[in-house]
Amino acid sequence: MNGIWQLSQRSFRQNSAMLHSHLGRALLCLFFVAIIVYWQLDNFSSAPGLEIFRGQISLTHLFITIMGIFSFSQLIVEEYETGTLDLMQLAGINNLSIVLGKCLPVLCEFGLLIAVQLPFTLLTITLGGVTWPQVFAAYVALFAYLFLVAGVGMFASATFRDSRSAGVLAFVLIVGYLYPVWDDFLGSPGPIGRAINLQQWTERICTSQFDESPWDLSVWIAIAVGGLGIVGAWFQVGRQRRVSVARKQSAAIARPRVTTYPFAWKDYRYVAGGWRGLVIRSILYLGVMIWMILRQEHLGYAFAWSALISLPVAVVDGTWTASRLLADEVKNQTWAPLLLTPHRLRDIVWGKTGGWLYGILPTIVLPYAFIVICILVHPYVDEWEKVAELLIGSTVTGLAVLGYLHLMVMYSIDWHWRAIPITLIICLVAAYTYMETFVPWRWSGSARCVFFLVTGVALCLVLWFLQHRIRKRLDFHAGN
Repeated sequence: MNGIWQLSQRSFRQNSAMLHSHLGRALLCLFFVAIIVYWQLDNFSSAPGLEIFRGQISLTHLFITIMGIFSFSQLIVEEYETGTLDLMQLAGINNLSIVLGKCLPVLCEFGLLIAVQLPFTLLTITLGGVTWPQVFAAYVALFAYLFLVAGVGMFASATFRDSRSAGVLAFVLIVGYLYPVWDDFLGSPGPIGRAINLQQWTERICTSQFDESPWDLSVWIAIAVGGLGIVGAWFQVGRQRRVSVARKQSAAIARPRVTTYPFAWKDYRYVAGGWRGLVIRSILYLGVMIWMILRQEHLGYAFAWSALISLPVAVVDGTWTASRLLADEVKNQTWAPLLLTPHRLRDIVWGKTGGWLYGILPTIVLPYAFIVICILVHPYVDEWEKVAELLIGSTVTGLAVLGYLHLMVMYSIDWHWRAIPITLIICLVAAYTYMETFVPWRWSGSARCVFFLVTGVALCLVLWFLQHRIRKRLDFHAGN
């Protein structure tokens, strides 16, 4: 208990001093206000409170998913990377105290994220359509899902010694748990999918005349999976104590690599994953294509869905890799010594960026290959306006993703991995606002092409500004 208290106290102090924790709760409150204003202006149903309550719960699920994956998956691995885990163990703090001491403060922080919406929940009851059993059942489901994300994230964090691998494992496990949601979107989930689908249970809670027990089977499964994740993290920390770090380092040193482009090779190998990363990314996107071909009746629909599903996969892949592109050098205090070498700052940045881009080449090429094939075989893409809109729209989408990565790289220089959830949420809200408010869907195809071209020019200006700001932050950290 003493170890848990000491670690919790340290985490509470660190989280209270971090801007991102307060910013996350403030953003959630602003989104709730936006939801209320939107439904009050555009919705005249007999139960407006229920519609607001449904949007509130869905938005909280999104926050827990995005911020939880990035937060819990880094708790143990950051102690590995900074070398403080061994000091904790030398101080007499056992493995279970380390896991609980790192997990409980973040659970409390996310508990505040859920509790901050209580006034808005009371407002939905006042507006009508929401009952207290619904509120209790929804909050039980939210806390069960939070515990599941915490357990999965802690297990991933204790399994690996680098933040990238831990984050990828947590993302894959959460996506695997949420697969029934995607399966329901693309078809019909099976009985197992319906049993573990906590999101489907939450949708049932947010329907009128709900009067069931809040302790659904999916809730118990989520709690059980979270508990197994905590226990697995406990055993994984013990296993990591028995791993010889010196043996790994000697094995890596035994295989030196000399190259003409050292900065490109470094980021290709250690950030993008090298040839293994190329193979894994190719298999992943080709697997998505085969999955869609088996599910869709027409080949054109299959490649259209492959391109759509590849977009979020590419965003996640770019997020994990680009967040380390410059942040690792700043974090490890190697950026200033790099600039003391004969290489210029521009050469270093372009070398690192080139190696990273080469490592994620399948992420760049294959989604656009799906789009080109879709244009050739899709039955409804039969006019030049549709072809032009699809090509211009996909290019502008790529520029938007590139702008998101620029913004995330700029924030990660100072905030490291904590910049990922904040940047992702900001860009998701901006993209949703742009699609719902500004895009003239009722115009003709040629008019939309012109609109997208203007958007592309604006995005190029944004990219130039972000590159300028990144250069300023790098100069600052170099002591210039």
